[in-house]
Amino acid sequence: LFYLSLPEVLKNYFLRGRHNLVVTGTHGKTTTTALLAWIMEKAGHKPGYLVGG
Repeated sequence: LFYLSLPEVLKNYFLRGRHNLVVTGTHGKTTTTALLAWIMEKAGHKPGYLVGG
């Protein structure tokens, strides 16, 4: 039995082989993430996104 953190699980099982945008910081992460997802959709992409965690 081994332990993986949530970021390790996301990296190893869900994000492998994909292009990733990661938003970090103290303020405005949710707003920035929502705007990035909206921009990607309007540009014709089909982004997957995780807000919060």
